[in-house]
Order: sequence, then C-alpha cells, then structure tokens
Amino acid sequence: MPPNAPPAKAKPAPAPPAKAKPAPPAAPPPGAKITPEGDQVIPFTPIRKLIAEHMVMSKRTSPHVHTFAEVDMHKVVAFRAEKKREGVPSPTCPSSSGRRSRPSGSFPS
Repeated sequence: MPPNAPPAKAKPAPAPPAKAKPAPPAAPPPGAKITPEGDQVIPFTPIRKLIAEHMVMSKRTSPHVHTFAEVDMHKVVAFRAEKKREGVPSPTCPSSSGRRSRPSGSFPS
C-alpha cells in the first residue's frame, strides 16, 4: 500500500447467527431402560460382557495383599514436641521414612 493512499474502509461486522433450537434428546438404544432418576441402563454388548467377566476373574484369582507395619512413635512424638518448644520445626515424614528404608536386621525363619 502506497504511503499516500487513503485508509481502507472497515467492513461492517456480520450479523450474529440466529440461535438454533436445541436438538431433541436422542432416543435410547434398543433394550435400554430409563430409571425413575432419569439414568439410562444399557445392556452389555457381548464383548463388554466378556471383558467384565475377565476383570472379575482376575480380581478373584490374583493375589491382592496389603501390608501394615505397626510403629511405636512415642519417642518421635516426644522428640518433636521438645524441638517444637525450642522453635525448630520437625515434620514426621523423615522420622518414619528413614526407618522404613533401613532393614530391620531380623528375618523370619
């Protein structure tokens, strides 16, 4: 554009589109049931049913173990209280994680 050319006229903004009416709710799939709360209960397809059965079988046959360790924290709590009175912050995490990371030295026979 040459330096002496008049500025281009701005085009008027297009009119906003008319608001469309919301689409009616889709019909539930065949075999679906509507509960009183409005939820749809859709029956499993054969492949989803097979996957669900295998997941339940896996949960039933695989070992699922939880390990708990009882720790006497009385000395740690007393130590923290003493340091807190002195104005030194002492979080509990380092106290317990250090013990967990070191072997206890005794093994069951």
